Amino acid sequence: MQKDAPPLLWAELGRFERWMTTESYGQVEPPIRAATAEVYVRLLRLGLGWALTKHPHKAEGDLQEIFFPDSSRDSAAMAFEFLQFLQTERGAASSYQTNVCRALTKCAKFVYRNQVDGQDSSADGYKELGVIRALQGLQKRCAKKASVAGRISDEQQKWLSWPEYLRAVSILKQEAYLPEGTAKHRAQRFQRYLICAVLSCIPDRQRTIRELELDRTFVFDSSVGCWMVKHTADDYKTGKAYGERPPLALPNSLNPVSYTHLRAHETPEHLVCRLLLEKKKS
Repeated sequence: MQKDAPPLLWAELGRFERWMTTESYGQVEPPIRAATAEVYVRLLRLGLGWALTKHPHKAEGDLQEIFFPDSSRDSAAMAFEFLQFLQTERGAASSYQTNVCRALTKCAKFVYRNQVDGQDSSADGYKELGVIRALQGLQKRCAKKASVAGRISDEQQKWLSWPEYLRAVSILKQEAYLPEGTAKHRAQRFQRYLICAVLSCIPDRQRTIRELELDRTFVFDSSVGCWMVKHTADDYKTGKAYGERPPLALPNSLNPVSYTHLRAHETPEHLVCRLLLEKKKS
């Protein structure tokens, strides 16, 4: 779904995201992490784009009209069609379809929240809705397929070998210090280099570039003279299970520079960092 979609639908997506992440009186399910909510919204946008292409007459409708016209079991038919499209036309893996089911289930709970919130002290109240039971059934089917499905990608083509990756980082570092180009172009070169360089020394999946925030999770420790990655339990998806992570220092190869300018802004897909670096004067 493109950003030229009806403003009312965009506004409802915003309310949906806030509902997922904000605690409110009478809410029967606890808020979820912002990172998880963003994934659900992104998957729902894909579903809405497909639905509006298939049914353009619903372009002025809301989430209920487009996907879940009522709370009955039959109201999950559109979700089933979307899953079939992902599988047959896009070749989506069962694990991906499982996540789509989770997003659609959360959307249906949002649409019919007033039929449950405040009436039942537990999330079991949603099970009284036929559409929720049907969506949860679809999710279980997808999850079962995912548990026995093989990989759909060629792993040999998907990944660089570790020596190849390190060579790529070395090339990007050389390009980062080239004086040619505008300030924007130099910043983009540093962006590419720093992202790949950080990932070359931080193997932990949770410590990704999109989770780094300057002066909060990405900080300079003057006592040891290096940049550190620090994550609390709220900074990554599995934080509830693993808690606060110990600080991780970047290697010396990334520390002989001073960061004269670093800006970061969130996009719907990823965190973009623009950096201008200069060699630290001796």
